[in-house]
Amino acid sequence: MVARNSLSPASDQQTMGNSMDIFVFRTNIISAQTAHPVANRLDTHERVSRWTIDFGDRDRVLRVEAEGADTAEITKLVTAAGFECEEML
Repeated sequence: MVARNSLSPASDQQTMGNSMDIFVFRTNIISAQTAHPVANRLDTHERVSRWTIDFGDRDRVLRVEAEGADTAEITKLVTAAGFECEEML
């Protein structure tokens, strides 16, 4: 599993009152080694606060926590890196 969490304890307190959206996607990202293009895009996106990819799941589930983003925006980030990305409902 690949994960990134840029929230420090101080910023946790700042965001507690804000609405954080959670997005869940099915992807074809097969390993941490191949995930770097997606990782770079998610790590530098200003609205993304945390994300994980579960490589143990057959759907290679990408879970993204973001404030003020939408499904289309996250999907575009992943597909721009060359991967498939489908929202799981």
